[in-house]
Amino acid sequence: MKQFLKNAGFLVCVLGLVLWGCSENSTEPDTYPKTDKEAINMLMEENSSYFNIQTHYGEEDTTGGKYGKSSYINTCFWYRELHAYPSINITIDIVGDSAYVTWIGTHNGILHLFAPDTDTILHFKKDFTDKGERYAVFKRIYPVDNDSIHRRGWRLV
Repeated sequence: MKQFLKNAGFLVCVLGLVLWGCSENSTEPDTYPKTDKEAINMLMEENSSYFNIQTHYGEEDTTGGKYGKSSYINTCFWYRELHAYPSINITIDIVGDSAYVTWIGTHNGILHLFAPDTDTILHFKKDFTDKGERYAVFKRIYPVDNDSIHRRGWRLV
């Protein structure tokens, strides 16, 4: 019986090592892109200041004054409130070692205007839609396997 338990324990250890050692081993971490489009999307996320038109929303403007003869509201300050989840469409066309990207974002929100009245401040609200477009060209500058930032050789040019 002791011999059977020894052999069974040994078999369990060997089986455990075999199963543990046979797992899929990848040389690339999960953060590395698998396709060219995935690499270009990662570069766009890393350059979010270029592929973004919502960074100026919410900042109030205190310049005041009339903005033309047809303006009837003399604002003392205003700001824009952006609704969550803007609609963003990205088109990537890869031609040889170049990728042509069109980024279109549609943002909806509320424009808040504050204007002085005799002894109070009036608050006006207006819905707005803002559409921004960005165009970019990415070039494959480095070989796929020899890219220091692991973006399959693509760079924003």
